[in-house]
Formats: sequence, C-alpha cells, structure tokens
Amino acid sequence: MAETIRVEMAGAAEGVDLVDALAVRGLTGELVHADGRWEVEIDYEHEETVRLLLDVVVALEAWLDDRGWPDTSISVGDRPYWVRPRSALAA
Repeated sequence: MAETIRVEMAGAAEGVDLVDALAVRGLTGELVHADGRWEVEIDYEHEETVRLLLDVVVALEAWLDDRGWPDTSISVGDRPYWVRPRSALAA
C-alpha cells in the first residue's frame, strides 16, 4: 500500500524550489495543486515511505533553514506533522 508524504506550500515557486532541493538528495517530489492549495507530494510504497521519511524530514529541515522560514506542515497519509528548520532544533 502506498503512502504519500505531502508538504504544504505557500505557492508554486516554493514548491518547485523544494522539488529541486529534494532531487539533489535523491528524493522525488511532485508539485500538485489541489483543493486551492499547493503541495509537494513524495509518493513511495509503504515500506519505502517509512524508510525514507527521516531523509525527507532532514531535507526539509535544511531547506527551511536555507530560506529562513520558521516551519512547514507535512502529512504522511492522514497523519499531520510540523517540521522546523535545523537551526531551531539546536536552540
């Protein structure tokens, strides 16, 4: 069973930037527009999602840090989470 990791985006430009940042780390994301909002979807089979979730979170922490953003909302299947930049975790 596939589970999708979804990262909420403020707009398309940020989504494209995140897709590029994930690709540098060997992760595949796709920008989608659904229900009036932008999201980056990272879709793997269940076993892969569980294994790669940490890689996605680490990539998001660094991406947020690089942009000076405070946090972002992600979901795995129907479970929501907040990810903060790496620098906020060290404080």
